[in-house]
Amino acid sequence: DFLALTECLEFKRGRHIFRAGDKATHADLLKSGPAKVYELTPKGLVTLFWFCLPGDLLGPGAITGAEKQAVYAQVVSDATVLAIKRGDLEDVLCANPRLAINLIRIVGSRLRLVSEMMTDAQGLQAEERLARLLLRLAQNWGVRVAGGVGLPVKLPHHELANMIGSCRQTVNTLLRRFQNSGLVSVDRRLITLSNIRGLQAL
Repeated sequence: DFLALTECLEFKRGRHIFRAGDKATHADLLKSGPAKVYELTPKGLVTLFWFCLPGDLLGPGAITGAEKQAVYAQVVSDATVLAIKRGDLEDVLCANPRLAINLIRIVGSRLRLVSEMMTDAQGLQAEERLARLLLRLAQNWGVRVAGGVGLPVKLPHHELANMIGSCRQTVNTLLRRFQNSGLVSVDRRLITLSNIRGLQAL
């Protein structure tokens, strides 16, 4: 029922699925390719909230009934998106309560994620915040690889810094320290968590 009401859209790497301020007329199911959801300050600083992988539903404005989108969604690589009009989404949810329950869980988990990020920024040191962030990313989006749990998208250090309320230089220093301690390995901005227990202890 859901798929029959969608429009298939193709996005090249770096293109936006939607931007803050766009009318929230559609929700978007990510069919292929990762995307990131973020906020942009008036000074151009990026606050990265979460990544979406195939199967994730984007478009918080349409999902929550807002008039406009409040955040940005940008594809990290070439991606395919299935767009569904807000009214059609609501009709499908009314007819399929299980989908509605799953959507509530998605929205709740993202609210919890952002709440945890805010709490971390207030009460933890940068080293602890980075360890918690890496563990959180691994829990939500990690994949089993040789040597540990890999994060499936490249993470620029300045984006990691924005997520923990720090600066790129600090993140560079901490990642080198983590790598020297055997906690992580970094290869071309791809991070693998080599020692989950060690990061948890930290």
